[in-house]
Amino acid sequence: NDTAEMGYFEAQVAVVKQIAPPALVAVLVNMIQGVSFGMLLLPKSSRLINTDSLVVTSYILSIAMGQIAASMRSGMNFTVGGATYELLPMMGVLGSGILNSPEMADASSDELIATIFAGYALVSGCVYLWSVVMTSLNLGNAFRVVPLVVLKGALAGIGLFLYKSAYTTLSEGFAHSPDGSPTVAMVMAVVLGAGLFIGDEKLKSPFFVMTYLIMVIISMNLFAHAADLPRDVWFFGSSASGEVEAPHDQGVVQGVESAENEGSFFSRACPLGPAMVHVRWGVLLGSSTTWGVTLGAVFTHQLSVIMDLVNLEAITRFPVELNTELKSIGTGNLLAALLGVMPNYTPISNCLTCFKLGGGKDTPRITGVLIAVFTILGTSATTLFVPLIPRVMVACYFLWLGTIFLDECVVRVAQERFHVAD
Repeated sequence: NDTAEMGYFEAQVAVVKQIAPPALVAVLVNMIQGVSFGMLLLPKSSRLINTDSLVVTSYILSIAMGQIAASMRSGMNFTVGGATYELLPMMGVLGSGILNSPEMADASSDELIATIFAGYALVSGCVYLWSVVMTSLNLGNAFRVVPLVVLKGALAGIGLFLYKSAYTTLSEGFAHSPDGSPTVAMVMAVVLGAGLFIGDEKLKSPFFVMTYLIMVIISMNLFAHAADLPRDVWFFGSSASGEVEAPHDQGVVQGVESAENEGSFFSRACPLGPAMVHVRWGVLLGSSTTWGVTLGAVFTHQLSVIMDLVNLEAITRFPVELNTELKSIGTGNLLAALLGVMPNYTPISNCLTCFKLGGGKDTPRITGVLIAVFTILGTSATTLFVPLIPRVMVACYFLWLGTIFLDECVVRVAQERFHVAD
């Protein structure tokens, strides 16, 4: 009996060891992406009040909805959901179109935010409807005919967008500094981004990336405290994004307290929640920008999905049934539409991390469930950790990811497939 009990205990420990690494890394990635990419969701304007925690929560919820659907319907145990960050430039166009619409000139902050998030819900809903049509006609495999180099060309554009976003992230904070120049911070971000890229290329470990970024966060907070840096310039959760001006000597605790009143704000932005009364549907549905962005987003989303799934199949040597995965991703976007958040999918980087750390095709199914649960729980802490996130870390992350895109989609294409048509 003792031998049997010991064997059972060892088996359970082995399962925990198999589940814990991919789940832990995935949740940390989700939190960092929420702070980084979430900040790009809304156009920057003094008309949008208290939005830092709102956009982070929204982005993380999009990830969580994709993860829930993947855990329920994906044909692969190692599938990990994520928000479709390739669509962020289009989401920005949609938000700016609403913000700058003459019909919204007299709109309140609540009306602007609710209408913008209703637009994101509309895009997610159309992605869901497209997946229903594609899977009903069994056309999932039809997109395999799209040349890979076309998809990589699109991702190269995303790489440039991330470079621009790195500079914008810093310049928005330093607009409140005495000289208004983010030069020093930009140099720091470039050095940190280069270190992250080189270390990642050498080690090829997701643990390194997470440890590196966490150390940057800790180091910047300690440095800011020691050097008495103005937190509204170097960190989020301050006046840089249109919030109420905070004193330059605001400390960590004060920064957290000033952000706490954002916690319930998401309920006023969710289109199917209390914010229904704030959405100006006539402006949203009557705008050509809305439908132009929606059409482009649906097509771009489909290409991103196919590219990631085809590459995932090639790397893992696990047969991917595209119609099954499109149904799973469609379900995730239906959930996203109901919550009023941007579209989601199954990014290859997240899936490969889970595949490598969780035991390949034998990754326990419960891994995805745990990722979904802890990601949702993480949204309750956004008001606590957003004020602790340095802008330099986010810029570093953007520069690293943008460099990966340009290296993969421009440099390697030129080296391996240099042809006039490519």
